[in-house]
Amino acid sequence: MKRHIKAIFFIILLFQSLTMSGCWNKRDLNELSILSGMGIDMGSKADEITLVYQIINPSAIAGKGASSMKTPFLTIKTSDKTLFAAIRQGTRETPRRLYFGHVQIYIVSSEIAEKKGIKDLFDLLYRDHEIRENIKVLIAKKQKAEDILSTQSVLEINGGTSLLKHLENAHGSEGTVRPVEVREVISTLMNPTSGLVIPVVYLSPSILRSKLENLQDSVQKSVIKTTGFAVFKKDKLIGYLNPKEGRALNWITDNLIHTVIVVPYKGADNTVEVLHSETEVHTQFKQGKPEILLDIKMDANIGEVNAAVDLTKLSTIEDFKKYTNLSVKKDIENLIKRVQRDYKVDIFQFGTTLERNHPKEWKKIKNNWEEYLVDLTVKIKVNTTIKAVGMKNNTFQLKMEGR
Repeated sequence: MKRHIKAIFFIILLFQSLTMSGCWNKRDLNELSILSGMGIDMGSKADEITLVYQIINPSAIAGKGASSMKTPFLTIKTSDKTLFAAIRQGTRETPRRLYFGHVQIYIVSSEIAEKKGIKDLFDLLYRDHEIRENIKVLIAKKQKAEDILSTQSVLEINGGTSLLKHLENAHGSEGTVRPVEVREVISTLMNPTSGLVIPVVYLSPSILRSKLENLQDSVQKSVIKTTGFAVFKKDKLIGYLNPKEGRALNWITDNLIHTVIVVPYKGADNTVEVLHSETEVHTQFKQGKPEILLDIKMDANIGEVNAAVDLTKLSTIEDFKKYTNLSVKKDIENLIKRVQRDYKVDIFQFGTTLERNHPKEWKKIKNNWEEYLVDLTVKIKVNTTIKAVGMKNNTFQLKMEGR
């Protein structure tokens, strides 16, 4: 019996050693052109699109001496009628196989988003096993994707990583934008009552391409900026949200992390730093019409005071809370009114919340949701808690006045 067990055990080990001898589809790094970013522009022909590839230059990243003067990445582009066909054209441009597993950024030019729409630019990203669905999507505002992907950063070698950090830093510190992934774009496009927003990227000032020698200049000739959103109706770009409107959208959708608010008080502009924000969306129907209540709670510090005020007084702190609340409420009200008037699309996902909370009532209005949206009543409640006033309890302006 023991001999049979040993024999079976030996056969199992032998079988495992044969099946684990290697990866059947492995590829060496020196056989691949690794992409960190890609973008879509209008093609030279009316029925074509141009795909731009940002390819990492491994010799520049790992090398020393003379190789350190090489560009850290290079861009190539190919054109065809579909995304897949354009990728296959890429085999003519590089001796190595294009590898999409490390793509971090996907940029679509505003021109193609306005004229052709974007629905045909995402199926391959959704379908291909090598491409990840968490790639971040950006809209190149009134510029080409090629211009953005060709611009080199001083602080980051990897172009895709640089763009991703631009986006994440703007979201985390200012709140005027937020990352949107491929999977979110597709799921929103499939929802007939939701409006899509995608963060905006652009060069300021607009320079077609930053050359490698410009990286050695202490003054950057062109800076990449990510702020605000592009607004879509179905799959076509119809307008933009400016930075303040983008921040208001993040408040509404509970996507705000940190930000700073300029608060007018006592004839001066002061700054309140938001440390944490939480938004609850409450819904109800009155006489067959939906209503929305936004309940926003924030924790904040007083960051900068330019007025001669006494911060040791409770009444002063209460005033700062009051004017902070009013400032946030005003920004949100302005955004909602503008979207209702100019865009008429539900970028706030109010319809999704109504469907979840009131499925029976929602069925009655969903086919005419746009008509309800433009007249939708949205009530806003903001409650700020001031946690700290900084290192000093009082302002030096107060002492300058001898008080």
